[in-house]
Amino acid sequence: MKAKLVALAGIASAVLWAPTANAGPVSIGLGIGGGGITTVATDNVGPGQANFNSGVAGFNGYLVQVQGTGNPPLFNPLILDSATIDIKLAGTGAVAPLDVYITETSVTGVAGLNWLSNFAATQVTSATLFEETYLSTANVAFGRTANLSSTTFTGNDSLSALAFANCGAICSVTHHYIFNAGADNAGAVNGNIDLQAVPIPPALALFGAGLVGLSLIRRRREKLLNVA
Repeated sequence: MKAKLVALAGIASAVLWAPTANAGPVSIGLGIGGGGITTVATDNVGPGQANFNSGVAGFNGYLVQVQGTGNPPLFNPLILDSATIDIKLAGTGAVAPLDVYITETSVTGVAGLNWLSNFAATQVTSATLFEETYLSTANVAFGRTANLSSTTFTGNDSLSALAFANCGAICSVTHHYIFNAGADNAGAVNGNIDLQAVPIPPALALFGAGLVGLSLIRRRREKLLNVA
C-alpha cells in the first residue's frame, strides 16, 4: 500500500509539473486612448521587478500606481504578475481612456504550454476596467501578436481563462489594462492580472490524479476481497 501511495504522489507531481521558466526585464508602459506607449519603468526595483507611481503630477490627467513582477523572482508556474493601484483622475474634464501595459521579455522554458490568465478588479467606482493578456514570439516589449484572454469589469469581480499559444524558444508576455473613468469622469479602480504557464488545465490535472487514486482504491478492495 505504501508503494502505491508513493506512486500516486509521483504521478500527481508529473501531471502538475511544468518546465523551469526564465525571463528577462519587466517594463511598464502607459498610453492614452490606444495611442503610443511611453515606457515609464524597467526593472527599477530589481531584476524582474518594476514599479511606477505618477505622484501628484499624474500622467495625462490620471493618478496611477503600477507594479509588475516576473519569473524570477516569481516561482513556476507564475510567469508575470501585475497590479494597477488607485487609478483615478487627477482633475476634472473629459479624459480619454488610460492604457497600462506591463511586459516581460525573453521568456524561455515554456514552449508548448497552456497559459492561465487570472483577472481581478476591486474598489471599482464609476468606471470600467478592461484586462487582457498577450504573447509575442517576436520577443519585443509590449508585443501583442497573440491574444491569450480578456475580460471587462464594471464592478468587483474575478475571472480565470485558459488558452494555448506556443511561445517557442523565446517570447514576451504582456498584460494590458484599459481604464475608462465613465461618463462623470469620477472613476477609480484597482486591477490585478497574473499569468501562469501550465502543462494542462489544473482541473483536468486534479481529475486525472483523482482517477489514479480511485483505481488504486479499487485494486486494494479487490485484493482484500480475494484474500477473504
